[in-house]
Amino acid sequence: MTLTVLTDDQIRSLLENLTVDDLDGFQNALISALHEHSAGAQSESAIHQPERVSIHSPATGCTTLFMPSANSTGNAVKVITLTAASTTTTPSPTPSPSKPTIRPTGAITLLSPTGTPLGLLHAAALTAFRTALGSLSIVRRRAGPLTRLVVFGCGEQAYWHVRLALLARGSEVREVVFVGRGGSKASEGVVGRFVGGGVEGVKKREGWEGCRFEVLVRDGGVEAEGRLREVLRGADVVFCCTPSTEAVFDAGVFEGVEKGRLVVAIGSYTPQMREIPAGLVRQALTVGEREAGVVVVDTIEGALTEAGELIEVGIKPEQMVELGALAGDKKSHDLEHWLQTGNVIYKSVGFFIINHHHTTTPTPTMPPLKAALTLHLLTETPASLSFLLTPQAQLPGASPEARLILRNFGGLLLATNLACLALLGGGRITDDAGDRATALFCAGLGTYHVWPIYRAWVRMGGKGEGRKVLGGPVVHFGVHVVCLVALVGGGVVGLLEGW
Repeated sequence: MTLTVLTDDQIRSLLENLTVDDLDGFQNALISALHEHSAGAQSESAIHQPERVSIHSPATGCTTLFMPSANSTGNAVKVITLTAASTTTTPSPTPSPSKPTIRPTGAITLLSPTGTPLGLLHAAALTAFRTALGSLSIVRRRAGPLTRLVVFGCGEQAYWHVRLALLARGSEVREVVFVGRGGSKASEGVVGRFVGGGVEGVKKREGWEGCRFEVLVRDGGVEAEGRLREVLRGADVVFCCTPSTEAVFDAGVFEGVEKGRLVVAIGSYTPQMREIPAGLVRQALTVGEREAGVVVVDTIEGALTEAGELIEVGIKPEQMVELGALAGDKKSHDLEHWLQTGNVIYKSVGFFIINHHHTTTPTPTMPPLKAALTLHLLTETPASLSFLLTPQAQLPGASPEARLILRNFGGLLLATNLACLALLGGGRITDDAGDRATALFCAGLGTYHVWPIYRAWVRMGGKGEGRKVLGGPVVHFGVHVVCLVALVGGGVVGLLEGW
């Protein structure tokens, strides 16, 4: 079985080019995994994930996390190394040359149920993407326009939370404010990924070409803190993406604000860390006009042992609702209304089964099959129109009955083109059965090209030449051979590799 190895650049390239339909497929897989875990919490679940193990290196000052996971599709282990937590409320001290700052990086190893290695994936971009994908489940539920996003942090997590929000709801967003520490250039770097010349087409396609990006540097001055208070009070969504040991803003900043807001906190992951103030959590746990008395978490057990903000206020299991439980059919009207318009806190400490599930879930149509389907489409569109509109050019002197048959054949060719368009446009079913059906369709479609090859071969021999149509028999022969190899070869490879 093939061992797939993907670098961070390869993974980032794939994720950067997702369509909304692709995003929906990933999100459906994620919600399915979370719902399966939540539903299995009181029974025997197919998903198994022990608590993660961490080690600290005195030499580098870094923490390495080991996260094993298993479900019915196989086993996986994720290993992530990152610099230990630091406060983000004050300018950072000059780093020691012997202890460099390391942003989260590592790898995910995927294995079959019997232990056969299947894949090795760089985990930096993928981890940030899957965390943002979980947060997006709440972001997408919010009613009304999301005109302002405020982001604490400037790493991959901050980038992907904004990137997915823009992909899903970009036409609503008018302003994104990144909040950084004094003396840091990283915030300018992450903004540059949204305003560079190479993203103009993406902006237009996704509808956020009018969005304004701002970097707010917290230097301890009155002006900067005043601007921070202003942007927070007008925020529709606040993303906290920092491994901080102190709250990154004061709870009183929202006092008197009438509209609801969503606060997403995903950067802190130990009992000693916290990003959101205890006062804001206590307010969320008190039932009110815009509070439901609960906090949304990725997993209750993880939050109870690793979410410093929640541990600090003594949160109880009944005061939390898991993200996966929100996918069920038994949500109350009041809960749904709160998720859409209320003051919602979503806290995630990281849940590796999410990585495992959606990295073993089918990815968008593979480039080789896309190329093969496109080649068939380009080849047979003019052919189908020729058979439909000018059948006499294909068979000079044909009787009216023969022309009807030729037009019937043209209609059949046109139908294959429409099927190719549907697949290229994202119409493929995003589950294992849909993947097999797509690969089988491509392989079967490829066998059609045997007969145009045979016809071209006969014509090249001088038998039944007729008129030279659409390039003649030599061109037809070469084009159809390429189509045959691309479609049949790509389909067979897709089936063999479990694509």
